[in-house]
Amino acid sequence: MQILIGLLTFILVLNSAFLILLILIQLPKKEAGAGAAFGGGAMQDMFGAQHGNVLTVATKYSASLFLVLALGLSWMNKAAKDDHASISDKLSQPGAAPAKAEEAPAETPVPDSADAAASVTEQAAEAMAATTATADNAAKAVTAAVTNSTEAVKTGSSSLTDLVNTVSNAATKTVESAATGAKTTSSSLTDLINTVSNTATKAVESTTTDVKDAVKEVENAIKTESVPTAPKN
Repeated sequence: MQILIGLLTFILVLNSAFLILLILIQLPKKEAGAGAAFGGGAMQDMFGAQHGNVLTVATKYSASLFLVLALGLSWMNKAAKDDHASISDKLSQPGAAPAKAEEAPAETPVPDSADAAASVTEQAAEAMAATTATADNAAKAVTAAVTNSTEAVKTGSSSLTDLVNTVSNAATKTVESAATGAKTTSSSLTDLINTVSNTATKAVESTTTDVKDAVKEVENAIKTESVPTAPKN
């Protein structure tokens, strides 16, 4: 009986830890629930589109199992105490020696009923103490696991925030560098256009001057040919 009580107590502690984790996962992101560490779509990727229904059903069954185990353990502990009390009462009655004592040889000394009752009581107390210690150790282990999970969730959230900040800063620097490069390219292109424009203007002016000079030379040549030569006497 004591072994079964200890086993059911351990299962109850594990179920309690599982129920706590389910409740933390279903908390909204603004309330710092454990689901914040997986991102917005982690639950949908893990359980599909009906992840809310899956978590709700799991919570319902876990809570039902918790209630059944709690009631069952309460009844079993009460029954165990009643059995121990019944054995103690029977052993404490005068002349209520065990049946095996009657079958034993006459030379075998029969233990005192008070000593037997005290021994049974001590054994029952030791068994209950061992069960309580096991349950306490399991509860401490579950508490430590929940604490470590919470710290891991906080650490994961902090790391994700740092990663987002790093990516954002890198993107900002890239955009600024691209803008600076664009400004430099635009300035260089403007200078090139101005240089080409100035060169073309000077070339046109030089060509115009050469044409004007050529026209003047042609006009002068025409005038020189058209002047009449004076007659000789």
